[in-house]
Amino acid sequence: MNNFQNQPPTMSRVVPPFPNQQQALQIENASLKAQVQKLSDELKESQMKKTKLQQEKQELESKNQVLQSQLNQRNQNSNNPQNSNEDQQLKDKCIELQLHNQDLLQKITHLSKDKEDKQLVEMKSYLQYSQNVQEETIYLKWIQKIVNLQIQYQRQEKIVEIKGCGEIQNKNVIFQLQCELSKIPIGDSEPRIIFNGRELHLIYQI
Repeated sequence: MNNFQNQPPTMSRVVPPFPNQQQALQIENASLKAQVQKLSDELKESQMKKTKLQQEKQELESKNQVLQSQLNQRNQNSNNPQNSNEDQQLKDKCIELQLHNQDLLQKITHLSKDKEDKQLVEMKSYLQYSQNVQEETIYLKWIQKIVNLQIQYQRQEKIVEIKGCGEIQNKNVIFQLQCELSKIPIGDSEPRIIFNGRELHLIYQI
């Protein structure tokens, strides 16, 4: 039987043949320290790389979650009948507003045209004095030529009302105007009428 079989193993170290044992230990110690420092630096660098990779991984995971959330929201919106109904209501409202704006534009154009038609006749009155006679003239002027013109006038006290109708560019037009004289005409006499193309004069003696 081997007497060394149950004995614990022993560790042996080879010492290089330096003349000075203390110097050899110092050199070996310095070498071990250098190796330890190198391993420590490598471990530190590895840890920094690992930390950086973990941060990048977290950022990518966060971005992925945001994108996934946006995608889910879009899918939900596209599949949600309520949202689709709201979108359709908004579209219908926009169409309704567009039609309403077109209708308003047509009404504005029509009103502008009516205003132009109402400005077809210019009317004013003025006094004329002579040595023995005082007259007051009601003067009407047509901005545009009116064909088939028909005019009626009547007076109540100092108020003279004039009505007329005719055609301008094949379109029927009518007008009604009033003018107040400064005095009631003498003896309820009829006016003297002068018509010249686009002008009408009603001359009253007052």
